[in-house]
Amino acid sequence: MKILRVEKYNHDCNPNKYYFINNDSIMCFFQTLNCDLVMLVNTYNIEKEVVFSIKKEENKEVYDLITKMLNNIEEMKFIKELNRTLPEYDELFKNGYFSWKSDAPANEDDWNKSVPFIYNYLNIKSLENEYQLIFINNINRNMFSVEVNTDRSRYGKLRFEVIDFFKELSDICKLVNQNEVMNELKLKKINL
Repeated sequence: MKILRVEKYNHDCNPNKYYFINNDSIMCFFQTLNCDLVMLVNTYNIEKEVVFSIKKEENKEVYDLITKMLNNIEEMKFIKELNRTLPEYDELFKNGYFSWKSDAPANEDDWNKSVPFIYNYLNIKSLENEYQLIFINNINRNMFSVEVNTDRSRYGKLRFEVIDFFKELSDICKLVNQNEVMNELKLKKINL
């Protein structure tokens, strides 16, 4: 799996876009103009789960950043004054692993209809010397997203660890120009 970084002027927001590219999918991680973070997944087929494997031997620095993020969230889970775990932490780890419910519904265009909102998820599962980033597609489309609201996330202050992960990727991901990313995607026959 390749992880590439492209810099592009983005007004007052972070100029970096990170492309996680595996054999049949791509995930673009970027900041929108409202400063929220988006993980936009594009895959060949409509699949319920799209998996990106971050192996320690192949992407040690990214693996270490994920470890740091999860450890920092673990350290923030407890409210000492109330002697209990943060409810946001409980929701985030209720399945026994990191499971981020998108802060924006996948079907927000249906907000004025009487249909329930549908959410996509990012799950992070730890295997031996590997993290699996598992994107759950609940809208049955080739392209779907998971969002992190930077100002009002359902996970409160725990969002800052995901934001820090995004920022720190710039120190370790190879900077390329947009043409290199497009050439890589053409080789894999992925359309953006």
